[in-house]
Amino acid sequence: MVPLLVIIRKAGAAGWLALLCFLLLYWEVPRLDAADNNEERSKDSGSLPESKKKQETETKADGGGKPSVEEKVREEKPKTEDKGRTDEKAKAEDKGKIEDKGKTEEKAKIEEKAKPEEKAKAEDKGKGDDKAKSEDKSKVEEKAKSEDKAKPEEPQAKTEDAGKKPVTSLNLTIKLTLMADPLLFPFDIEVEMDNRKAVLSGNVPTEEEKSRAADIVKKIDGVDAVVNKLTPSPALRASLVKKQDETIAHLVRDRLARSETLKAVGFDVKAENGVVLLSGKTRFQVIALEAAEAARHIPGVRAVNTSGVQIITKE
Repeated sequence: MVPLLVIIRKAGAAGWLALLCFLLLYWEVPRLDAADNNEERSKDSGSLPESKKKQETETKADGGGKPSVEEKVREEKPKTEDKGRTDEKAKAEDKGKIEDKGKTEEKAKIEEKAKPEEKAKAEDKGKGDDKAKSEDKSKVEEKAKSEDKAKPEEPQAKTEDAGKKPVTSLNLTIKLTLMADPLLFPFDIEVEMDNRKAVLSGNVPTEEEKSRAADIVKKIDGVDAVVNKLTPSPALRASLVKKQDETIAHLVRDRLARSETLKAVGFDVKAENGVVLLSGKTRFQVIALEAAEAARHIPGVRAVNTSGVQIITKE
């Protein structure tokens, strides 16, 4: 580089002029080549005629033309490149959409093709399961039949077992017959059998009841003889009456307690030989009547005496 500067200094003005020309050529040639390349690209994209006309118009208008053409070329170059890129991008997107659409259609066809196959497999599997169940069921039935066949046959029930005879006892027949008699019903008479001989024991009030019991038993079929061990007890009837009166009094008290009005009065209740005796105090005679009506419905009550009920005035 230093020798070149020395030569230029010796040459003087001519040397500097030559150097300047050299630098201009070095700078302008690449620019012109770039402009030519842009024109060729414009021809390919179809926009060359308009850009060329525009460049010529601007060249004529400028007079010199060269600097403005280069600037226009420089401005048109990025636009052309952007347009090319946009076209390529659009083409790529359209291509991608077409490929996606094709893939979707292929996938749908594959799925439609697979559905009948899966359905057929499911039907085959269901048929197989049904067949297996049927086979298992038939095996179980065959096994049960074989077991039933292997069991020994039970003898048929006799006709006598089908219609069983009633179970009866002569002892029970005698007791039921004695309880059916109204005079003997209140008394507890025991019966024992010695072969076909009936033995009677217990207590009765009088000789009349004793003889009556023996006569009833002799008339029963199957009894050949009667041994009468019944004991007459005059106090038995009184004890039975007393027991019956206690039962009647208890039932009357329960009946009066069901009414709030009669319960509030607090009647005293007694029974003598089936006659109910009421006592107490009340302001209303109708309440005494209501109590007598309640006692009258008790079984065994022969009469109701309310003379012990006092009708009082209010204190």
